[in-house]
Amino acid sequence: MMRSQLDCWDPNIQGRLKTFDLKTRSVRSVRTSYSNPSFVFGCPNHSKLAGVLGYTNSIESEFYDLVRTTLIKYNFQVRIGKMSGLFLLYHNTHEVFGYEYLPVEDIDQSLFYTSETASACFDVTTRAFEYLLEEIVKSSEVGENVRVTIGHNFRTNLVTAFAEYERKAPISEGHYPSESLIVNPIMKFTLSLRAVVNDRVVMNPILKTGDSFESWISLTTDHCSPLEYMQALNSAKWIPPSDVGLRL
Repeated sequence: MMRSQLDCWDPNIQGRLKTFDLKTRSVRSVRTSYSNPSFVFGCPNHSKLAGVLGYTNSIESEFYDLVRTTLIKYNFQVRIGKMSGLFLLYHNTHEVFGYEYLPVEDIDQSLFYTSETASACFDVTTRAFEYLLEEIVKSSEVGENVRVTIGHNFRTNLVTAFAEYERKAPISEGHYPSESLIVNPIMKFTLSLRAVVNDRVVMNPILKTGDSFESWISLTTDHCSPLEYMQALNSAKWIPPSDVGLRL
């Protein structure tokens, strides 16, 4: 089951799809100053964009940061909801002062160069994730709680999932301070993908109209030691700076 909220509808949008997503994004000076709220809230003029183009304090630089971080998530949400694009508003802590409409075709080009590559990425990602979850469920018992921790290794380009099955003791709500406290069975699932374009295995493919494409999904399952599982949980934990008033 996937969820994508349909925010807006406009009959003037070109094409068959008339719905679009609405996103707000704080400017970079706000996003990177969470440890100094007095600067963000007390000096709104320092958080304004100076223009459309430029290396800093511009819509161009904000969009560059967006492409490198959150835009792929937005792209998936638009595709799940079968929307035409998204309306993006830039703001600081005091006002909204910049906006633009991004058709899904422009988002595809910014992230994947072509819409064919974007569609293939979305299809393969959802299919691989569904396959992974199905295998995790197959290893569980009826009515059993399972905690799943998923990570990606950029060096090996493998996706690893750790599944803790609640059989001997309740699953910890946080992170285990010691491996001796982990008594539930742990399974490790390793997922790998290969892209085949025009009958050839290709790394990081860019598809164009007329290309044949298929993906090979490989999944291995193994038992996991408590120590390896505890290390995976600790590496997935985000610890805020000490001067931020947050406790996770």
